[in-house]
This record gives sequence, C-alpha cells and structure tokens, in this order.
Amino acid sequence: MKRFIVLFLLTVALVKCAPYLVHPGSANTADSVAYDALRDAQAVIDTARPELASGALNANLKPLFNTLVKAYDVALPAWKAYHAAALAGATVDLVTLNKDLADLTAALAAFRKGK
Repeated sequence: MKRFIVLFLLTVALVKCAPYLVHPGSANTADSVAYDALRDAQAVIDTARPELASGALNANLKPLFNTLVKAYDVALPAWKAYHAAALAGATVDLVTLNKDLADLTAALAAFRKGK
C-alpha cells in the first residue's frame, strides 16, 4: 500500500511538472487552454445528451445540463472571436473570454458533481 501511495504521489508530481503543450494552430497558451476547456465540455455534453434522453441519467440533472449547454453556447463564440483576433494580431478581449470560460467551468463542475 505504501508503494502505491508513493508511486501515486510521484506520478502526480511529475504530471504537474510537465510543460503544457500548446495545440498547433493556437495563437497562444490562453487560446489553447480555452480550446481544451471547450473540447472537454463538448465531450461531456455529447455523452450526456443521449443519456438524458434515454433516461439513463437522473432527470434532476436536466437543469444542470441546460445550464452547461447555455454556458457552452456563450463561451464558444467568445473563444472563436478571441482566436480569430489573436491569430490576426488584433486586439483581443481576454476579459470576456475568461468570464465565459469561468462560467463554463462552473457549470461543468456542477453537472459532474450532480452525477
């Protein structure tokens, strides 16, 4: 058991030390991280939608799911605008993107917690 704990802690330490790799085509690290957040949320939405429709997930999750979808629908165009502006070298609106991503992250966390 002690070996497992030591190995686990070592793995966590090494993962946290690994540098973040920016996705090809991203304007910068913020652009890449935002893309990751949106991709993760889309994966959860794509998985949960048919599960909710079929009754495999608790119906009480429907409001949390709807909040998640609405947050995604706001964050996606904000990221697209940021991405296009950043690639073009234009002025970017990082404040709006950060707010929308924070809302998306909160909605995603609430949905996951509800599961």
